[in-house]
Amino acid sequence: LADETVAGNVVYWEAAGEPNIAYWLGKTHWGKGIATAALAQFLTKIEARPVFAHVAKHNFASIRVLQKCGFQLAREDMSDDGEELVMELRSDRCATAANKSTKT
Repeated sequence: LADETVAGNVVYWEAAGEPNIAYWLGKTHWGKGIATAALAQFLTKIEARPVFAHVAKHNFASIRVLQKCGFQLAREDMSDDGEELVMELRSDRCATAANKSTKT
């Protein structure tokens, strides 16, 4: 929630034996740190590690959100939408990284 309205969502699922997360944030809420804070909080609720996120190679803002939460590049891949990066969070170190990211 942002200003008492739903700003977006974070989801978790398993595919081909890999735990995955994804998130979406409404455009009016971009650039306010909401995605980073929401993802950081969500990651404290799931125990699966490693966990993966797929992001369009050109989506620099989303890549930065993932990096702030402790994700690192695992591999590059192709999807129906084009080139993507597969980012991986390997340990619970994300809690420290995530807490710092919500303060900056």
